Amino acid sequence: MRSIISIITTVALTALLSLNAYAAKAGYTDFIMVFNRDISDSDFKKAQDDVLAANGVINHKYTAGLKGLSVSLPDNKDGLVNTFEAKDYVKFIETDQTVHTQN
Repeated sequence: MRSIISIITTVALTALLSLNAYAAKAGYTDFIMVFNRDISDSDFKKAQDDVLAANGVINHKYTAGLKGLSVSLPDNKDGLVNTFEAKDYVKFIETDQTVHTQN
């Protein structure tokens, strides 16, 4: 019985910690940036360089199923998201948030 409780506690803590694995630090907002399906490797690299040049943080690179990035971008830069949306290689960018299937 004690080992079952230990396993359940471990699983619960792991799940809880993984929820905040990529949480944006203060002054930043998390975004998902999805690229056009035919993005070249050089444009994929340029996108990463552009995020870093904007003082952003790359949290995760998506390469299976779609190409994109999970990024944290500085707050109070209204034009920054618009700048990325205007890039030829960006299909769309949206705020990373929890999705609910039911109310």
